[in-house]
Amino acid sequence: MLILLSTLNKIIIVCSIMGGALFLLLVVFLLDKMILKKRRCRKILTDVEKKYEYLNSLLLGQDLNYIQRLEIISRTNLLYGDIHSTYFRRFKEIRDNQDQLYLEILNELKSLYEQKNYKEFKNYYNERSTILTHYEESVNSLDSDLYAIIKPEEDARQNILLLKERFREVKSKYNANENDLSYLHDSFYKVFDMIESQFNQYDSYVESANYDEASSMVPKMNKILESLLNMMDKAPNYIDELLNVLPKEIDDITNNYRELLSLGYPLRSLNIEDIINSLHYCVENSVNNLKNLRFSNIEENIKNMHSQINEVKTSFADEQKSKEEFESNIKNSSERFVSLEKEYIKISNTMAKINKFYVVDEKHLQDFNNLSDKVNEVSKEKRKMEVYIHQKDSIPYKALVDRMSALDSGTNDLNDRITAFKNYLATLKNDSEKAYNLINILYFKLKNYESLVDNNINDKTLVDNFKNTFNECYKYMDNIYSIIKVIPIDVNEANINVNKLNNLSNSLFIEIDKLLNFKKEAEKNILIANKERYKFTDVNALVDQAEDLYDNGNYKLAFEISNESIEKIKLKDGYNRQ
Repeated sequence: MLILLSTLNKIIIVCSIMGGALFLLLVVFLLDKMILKKRRCRKILTDVEKKYEYLNSLLLGQDLNYIQRLEIISRTNLLYGDIHSTYFRRFKEIRDNQDQLYLEILNELKSLYEQKNYKEFKNYYNERSTILTHYEESVNSLDSDLYAIIKPEEDARQNILLLKERFREVKSKYNANENDLSYLHDSFYKVFDMIESQFNQYDSYVESANYDEASSMVPKMNKILESLLNMMDKAPNYIDELLNVLPKEIDDITNNYRELLSLGYPLRSLNIEDIINSLHYCVENSVNNLKNLRFSNIEENIKNMHSQINEVKTSFADEQKSKEEFESNIKNSSERFVSLEKEYIKISNTMAKINKFYVVDEKHLQDFNNLSDKVNEVSKEKRKMEVYIHQKDSIPYKALVDRMSALDSGTNDLNDRITAFKNYLATLKNDSEKAYNLINILYFKLKNYESLVDNNINDKTLVDNFKNTFNECYKYMDNIYSIIKVIPIDVNEANINVNKLNNLSNSLFIEIDKLLNFKKEAEKNILIANKERYKFTDVNALVDQAEDLYDNGNYKLAFEISNESIEKIKLKDGYNRQ
């Protein structure tokens, strides 16, 4: 019994525990379900509230501003009247109907939530979610469409903001360099005012939705701003050049010009005054362009003016140098020509005498005739120079130096021609005397060599050949004598025979000297070889051969074979001839 009661108690205890647990689980489940419903409903309500706040703000804020902007545009641009009406109707329908309906649904959801009627909340939300979505889509669609229309304006305003920022940079740079640019203060501010008016015009175009016209202004305004920046970099240098550097340099060359005139320099023909006036005009014109900020040709004009000034300075320096050169050399230039002219006359006066004694060849006769033409040509240059000298008050010294240089060049050429012709005339007498002396001296030399041949050469054929050559030399000597004894002497013809005689006789003497040297060396070798010849059979044969050749007058071959025999002797017994 006790055991049964104990078991029953345990069962009761277990059942109590399980029941409690089930109850607890039921409570938790009910609580969790209630909390989750509340959380879901709260999230839905929060999302709907946030979405309404955003969409209502978008509708009554940005979209309303867009529509008001369209209304403003339509006042100046009639094309936007219908556009504004269309979008205003869409806006009004959403605001008056869909927005109110959305707000009513939101308020009802709030009420249900506050009443904790979550089930009805969820049903009510699900039934009207389509209305909420339609409102969202309508607002977003309206906003997107309005933005598409307004975007060109926003882009245009963004573009002008960039330009205005660039303009601020330009003005900031101007302010930083205001001292250097002070001369152009009014000019820059006129442009700044013009740019401001351009900005106003741009804004006017944008206000009336003339975006193409506004857009077309941007490149031009950009270019103006870029040009201003570039001008600010270059203007200080241009200001200094046009207001200080160039005027001073023009004053310098003006003063230098007046000083040279006072010293008697003939500068009128250089048109210096016209150049100076032109420079003043160019500076003035460039300054006007600078004031009007027309920089396109200023740099080139400054460069050209400097070039002109340098040319004037160079012309002054040339004149001073030319005057010194002219005054230092003019006397000598004239005297040199006069001296050569007298030399030519002297040669002309002696030509008759020369022709009497010597034959002047055609080439040199032509050279003499050309001398006359050259003297006349240089004489004309001298007269031109004299005319220039008489007009030196109006002729620049450089031109006088050019004329003097032309005279000097002609004088140098004339001097070379006269010198060459005089040298030729001198050769007539010298060559005649040389020819005469040659035949006298060479005759005895030929006879001496002829005797050497007769007394030392045994080869009859060789002797006969030498005799023929000797006779040919005597023939040339006879020709030369015949030529030089006839007056006038044909020196050219005599020289031809002299050259032939010299070439032939020199070759003859060289050949005879070589042959006699071979004879002497062969004889010397044979005498040496005779002491040892009988020791060696082959050497003995060579010496016999050399002796036969020597006896027959073949001295060259006799020398070569006798020399070979000596080399063999040296090789065989070590004999060394001292």
